[in-house]
Amino acid sequence: AVNSFSSLQAFLKMAPKKEFTASGTSQYKTISGVKYERELIDFTEAAAKDGQVSDEEAHTLWTMAMDGKGVTDTEKRTLEYILEHVKFTDKAATYLKGKLAEMPKAVPKAGDVEMTTPLASQAKPELEEEKEQDAPSYTGKKVAGNVGFEVMESTVNTVITTEGRMLTCLAEGGMQYLIAGARANTGVKAGRYMFEVKVLELLNLADGGRGKGRPPTPKQLVRVGFSTSNSSLLLGDGDCSVSFDSEGFFTADSKRTSCSKRFNRNQVVAVVLNLEPKSPNANTVSLFINGVRASSPQALPEALKGKALFPHVSFRAVTMQVHFGPQPLHQLPFTCRTVQDAGDKDVVVAKSLAPKDGKYEVLFPVGFPDEGTFEWLDAFLAKNPQYTELSDRKIIDWATKSGVWKPRGGNWKGACNDKPEFNFGIPLMDDFSVRRVINSIVSVVPRNYVVMEVKENLCLADRKENLKRFSHPDYRKVALVVMGEPDGDFKKLSQEKLLQAKKVKADLEWRQQKLEKERKKQLAKRLKEAELKRKQALEAKAKAEEEKKKKAEGDKAKAEGTEGEKKEEKAEESKDEPMPPADEAKEEEAEDEEKDDDADAEPPAVELTAEEKKQWFRPPAVPDLAPQVLNKVFGHFTIPSTEEGFDDIRYEWQDAKTSKSYLTKWVSERKRTSKVEDIQPGEWFKTQLAEFLKKTEEWKAKQKASTVPPKKVAPKADGEDEDEEESGNVDIFSVEDICNIGNGEVLFKLFGFEDWALMTLRFELYLLMAAFKKDVGDPERVITETYLPFYFQRYYGRPLTPKLYGKENFQEMALMVKDTVTIDSESLSMNTPLSEVESFDIFVKLTEESRRERQRRIDAGDETARLKFDPLLQKKPTVMPPQAPAARTPATYNTPKMPHVKGKGGGKW
Repeated sequence: AVNSFSSLQAFLKMAPKKEFTASGTSQYKTISGVKYERELIDFTEAAAKDGQVSDEEAHTLWTMAMDGKGVTDTEKRTLEYILEHVKFTDKAATYLKGKLAEMPKAVPKAGDVEMTTPLASQAKPELEEEKEQDAPSYTGKKVAGNVGFEVMESTVNTVITTEGRMLTCLAEGGMQYLIAGARANTGVKAGRYMFEVKVLELLNLADGGRGKGRPPTPKQLVRVGFSTSNSSLLLGDGDCSVSFDSEGFFTADSKRTSCSKRFNRNQVVAVVLNLEPKSPNANTVSLFINGVRASSPQALPEALKGKALFPHVSFRAVTMQVHFGPQPLHQLPFTCRTVQDAGDKDVVVAKSLAPKDGKYEVLFPVGFPDEGTFEWLDAFLAKNPQYTELSDRKIIDWATKSGVWKPRGGNWKGACNDKPEFNFGIPLMDDFSVRRVINSIVSVVPRNYVVMEVKENLCLADRKENLKRFSHPDYRKVALVVMGEPDGDFKKLSQEKLLQAKKVKADLEWRQQKLEKERKKQLAKRLKEAELKRKQALEAKAKAEEEKKKKAEGDKAKAEGTEGEKKEEKAEESKDEPMPPADEAKEEEAEDEEKDDDADAEPPAVELTAEEKKQWFRPPAVPDLAPQVLNKVFGHFTIPSTEEGFDDIRYEWQDAKTSKSYLTKWVSERKRTSKVEDIQPGEWFKTQLAEFLKKTEEWKAKQKASTVPPKKVAPKADGEDEDEEESGNVDIFSVEDICNIGNGEVLFKLFGFEDWALMTLRFELYLLMAAFKKDVGDPERVITETYLPFYFQRYYGRPLTPKLYGKENFQEMALMVKDTVTIDSESLSMNTPLSEVESFDIFVKLTEESRRERQRRIDAGDETARLKFDPLLQKKPTVMPPQAPAARTPATYNTPKMPHVKGKGGGKW
């Protein structure tokens, strides 16, 4: 018994014997003399790399086993073998065992020739008798030129060789997960025509290391079909194409159904498009393998009828030949002309997208984040499909449509439209290998590109770096400036999307309200019915008791004669009294329901408000740039110029002068309202703070020393005002030495802990504004009330809490020190009325002036002037500003701190 995947791998190598199909492809793997399906074994080998096969992989395994007519004996035997030797999750094992249990017992033919044994519920009927007739001979004018593929009509990972007849794809650096696609240059609009595909090589590639994600399955995939000229280059994406795939499925109208046999390497696959109106198979497509019908005719969707349909292929990890004729590689049961042999009136030759002068354009859209950047791009690409978008969002969209599974969740706070989160759990996807490969491709494969990088296209240094990738002489590099007031078309588009989003939201709310109303109605109905039943039960009980009583009285009355008869008559009258019918309550409920139905028949009408009609841009659900990135780089935003290496500068909405003015105004406004994420305290700030802390300790020591009773002095002469010599009446701002205003007294003699706290607050806020200007190096940058907590924390290493000062917000707190700091009521920017401070004495003088004014108000009976500071301001432990790791120096810093923040000790209280 093989009990592990590593043992299974060793076991599979025991017998190199192979068996081949008629076409020569390796189909079986023989192990210990028993034949198994190679494809199922190989898939399980890849799926079990993580140690066990998941539920989703078990479903895929069963789908692979189901081919055109069901599960063969060999496939069933292979599944049973895999279940025995490979570890599955409990859910996966239960699913696969259940599927195998539904199958009837198969009886193989001699020589182990396979016989299909379909499930009873999934059995497919035999193909009907061929109804297609031989094509009549044609001697008229045929399609001009060669039918093939052009670079502009293929994905960037497609490699086209031999004049568009052989295709392969890039298959390293994560590109092996992405589906390639190519559309032919000639479409069929009438008649019946075919083209053929032959897979020449299967590329078996490594997954690039283990990850939490799952690579797409199957590794090798081919889709063949037809599409319109404006369809996606990936067959099956959208409703503008029809296709058969190598797994036996047919896709149309974005629906995938099993209807054909699977095909593999070295098999000639033909796709027949029948647009002949008189044919029994009109408006259908069919699949043939090696000249044998592999599917019944599949009807074209209504949306494709009457349109020119172009041969189209999509594939992954294969090399293939695409044959358009004029002679087919393999004859069908009926003669059918190829697309290359088509009459010129039956086909449409697409106009070549290659530029006449040989110059391909590389466009660099330059627009402000969250101002319609991606909406403008989507509208531009819809009108100009010849351009290929280069962006991270396009890579993610491509990978998702290629079947690369992306787990839900994540959505880290830095996610944005410009740099969305990859998070596939696959190393070669998440390490941006795909982006690097694509950047290498575009430098050597000229085509029209749109480089969609919001941040990089706005910054001079990044633009110059990106331009280096397009140094090929076939490129014309153009900057498209998309900023300012948009044109009428974009405004209309934005308004339509805004209204649509509002309608969706209103409709959702209406449905929720309707459901809630219905829930309440049903609840009320149940309560009403319960109450009615309770009343009926009580009435029935009362009636039974009454009848019992009346019966007893009647029996007694019979003996008394007439009296009893009268009572019976009275009882009959009361019995005949009509009760309120239950139907009336039902009719009332029906009327109420009818009224409610009339009121809630349709969602409420939604219109844009006058304010919304003035909006140029629809607010995005996800920002174009992460806020922290935008705040860091917007100061480097510039308008591109030809000196950078651009061949042309185009202005989409506004002219050059208006766009430059708009950018200058936008950046200036942003500087006043944004946060500088990476600012750090400079040396000047650290020096000033250390000196202030030292000076404060000296002042406090002198305050304690000045508490000694003053010396007696001689009485003043008549007429002299004794109050003038008192310290409380000294002209504060004329004092030269605050530590000696006379008789050895200090100006701050009467300072309480509240005054020291206010003095410190004045200094801290002033120093913060002064240091910020020095460190940021931009006079347009200011500190606003919104970001005051952030900057204070960044510079002083602790929070600033207004409630410790008895205030609710920063504006109220700033009013206490308005002689030092003011906050503008409109812009919320912080300013100071002080000029450059030469001495710390000014903060003591301002605090003393404020103290005297406060005391005068209190003496006058104004109790609102009293300060109500939190005692924590007095018992504040040491807090030092952030600095590089070094020897810690204890210092006293008597300023506020949040109660829940605990220090490590070492400071003074």
